Amino acid sequence: MKLLVITTSYPPHQVGGYEVRCGEVIEGLRRRGHVVRVLTQRCPNRQCALHPDESHVARVFHRKNRFFYPLFQLYQDCLDLRQIEREIQTFQPDLVYLWDIQNLSNLILPYLSYQKYPLVYDEGDIGLIYLTKIHRRGVYFYRYEQDSFLKRGLKTGFDRLAEQICPLIHTRWSWPSMEILFNSHSAMAYAKEIGVDFEKAQVIHSGVNLNQFTFKEREKLTEPITVLMPGRIKPEKRTVDGTFFLEALLKQGISARLKIVGHAGDRDYFNWLLHEIAQKGLSEYVDICSPVPWVEMANLYHEADFCFFPSSFRKGFSRTPLEAMATGCVVLTYGNEGSAEAIKPGETGFIISPGDFEAAVLYISNLLADPIEYRKMIRCARQEVEQYYALEKYIDQVEQFLIGVLMQYSNPQ
Repeated sequence: MKLLVITTSYPPHQVGGYEVRCGEVIEGLRRRGHVVRVLTQRCPNRQCALHPDESHVARVFHRKNRFFYPLFQLYQDCLDLRQIEREIQTFQPDLVYLWDIQNLSNLILPYLSYQKYPLVYDEGDIGLIYLTKIHRRGVYFYRYEQDSFLKRGLKTGFDRLAEQICPLIHTRWSWPSMEILFNSHSAMAYAKEIGVDFEKAQVIHSGVNLNQFTFKEREKLTEPITVLMPGRIKPEKRTVDGTFFLEALLKQGISARLKIVGHAGDRDYFNWLLHEIAQKGLSEYVDICSPVPWVEMANLYHEADFCFFPSSFRKGFSRTPLEAMATGCVVLTYGNEGSAEAIKPGETGFIISPGDFEAAVLYISNLLADPIEYRKMIRCARQEVEQYYALEKYIDQVEQFLIGVLMQYSNPQ
């Protein structure tokens, strides 16, 4: 296959697991002989030397500005759409494979809706929800029912001006026939609930690199236990819940430490986290560390006994629980970000109700008292990942999905 990939960020420049997953899938497909061309955003630093030999990646796109300046955005849209047009004409892909384009030009999907190539969108965040919104409300200016006649006319006028300046711009467009790939059933249900326009989609759960996330055999739990919380520090990740969990452990006489690894995604929330730690007198029991390179993540799990994953996100499928399961670190989760689809409660980890720290403490107490059950759990968790969530098996499924799309496109019923 010849695949043209369009995505906002591409490793080594990335925001989180979504971009890492994109890189792993694309590089995996390239190793299997598929020809891939990746179009992504420009490097943050013009003198970037992190990827000197990267013939298959063009880092050319402009990221949308934080503050909206219509004429400047129009100028960037023209440049980016012309770049896509040139790539399509020269590369002649069999399929256009879209990942996260939410922070790129709003005109990319409208432009592709006029092309003849089959489209696949690989969802792992809220990109489809965002694209649905701009499809219904406008690519440059949102249209509101309460808009005055003058305001409505000005918005329409700017759209027509944009189309005249750059013929590649289409502000009047229909949602394209597009194959959608979700990485969790809960994310698919959430997108449908919000109103994303699709009749069918497929779910393929993400995989993890088992050569990177190796299993560490452990005979028994010993105190003090270490609870790891990796991820951005923001309200949706419910990082502060880690302090309540730690407090509950200490009150039950279980010696424990909490290790939080991630950057402050929300400054006010981060300050609240610090306040809770200080107010509860937990400073000597909590370590807050900056994110480590992805290749070093396995070491964090090897050093920890439990991974606490209290995220409230309904989107995507976090690989954090899978990474913990693969390495021998027991997972306790609220079941969000698809984690309820990966864990067999009581066999490969624990799913607790949000804030039910009494149950969490009980589970840990039982494992402390029963080394045989503890060893059984961590081994079962590793076997579960090996059987269903290995990276190569995941890439197998994605590859077959893409081939199926091409076959369907070539031989329509």
